[in-house]
Amino acid sequence: GAAQREVGVAPAVLGAGADRVPDAFDRAAALDLWRKKPEFEAIALSFKRVVNILRRAEGFTPGAVREERFVEPAEPALLSAYRAIADAVAQDFAQGRHAAGLARLLELKPALDRFFDDVLVMEEDPARREDRLSLLAQVAGLFERFADFSKLSD
Repeated sequence: GAAQREVGVAPAVLGAGADRVPDAFDRAAALDLWRKKPEFEAIALSFKRVVNILRRAEGFTPGAVREERFVEPAEPALLSAYRAIADAVAQDFAQGRHAAGLARLLELKPALDRFFDDVLVMEEDPARREDRLSLLAQVAGLFERFADFSKLSD
């Protein structure tokens, strides 16, 4: 219900920082609006998966993505999808256009789904694993400017 939705929205938005109260309020309103759209649940689950993988990666520090180590087509596809929206999303969020930024984030879904379907992130090869985690960390950096999706209730 609405009360349950509110329980997840506030911690999610505050988890991304609340140094400016009006901005946090605007992010909460945009997130609540987007949570009612059918496509949002699927992308929120993908974002939660990214966060969970990164949290479980002990000793990992994000670094530069070394594209020459990519072996699966889904890797450059996700990097390309990320690069296509990264600057615009960052600008949207910085300028308070939260709904526009969220709409752009939805564009990552096909590439993120393909990545999770085709790529073993926690690969035995440490160099490939580091690149895959670093790629996910870049993606996470985009949506974590807006909200901590791991705090949204299911």
